[in-house]
Amino acid sequence: MGIDTTALNSNSMVQPHPGEIQEAKRIPNGWVDRIAGAFGPNDGVPPEAIVGAWKVNENGMIVGEFIQNGKYDPVRWPSRPPSSVNQRAEGTR
Repeated sequence: MGIDTTALNSNSMVQPHPGEIQEAKRIPNGWVDRIAGAFGPNDGVPPEAIVGAWKVNENGMIVGEFIQNGKYDPVRWPSRPPSSVNQRAEGTR
């Protein structure tokens, strides 16, 4: 019985979009989420619409691999092309 590395390998292939990189610069020591669906800046985002996230270091740069959200529901919230993907900045988790 081994470890299924499929999810691990796919995480390293998920690259941030330009808007996500810009968002990271605004929130040092926080997280940038990739969100599926259309939400405004004051809208609540259900956990099932968060595809995953990247950690942001003290310099506002994304560090490490993409962390997938196990609660993400791709059937209800399908992922969309980069031009229509929402980003949500969060502070420390």
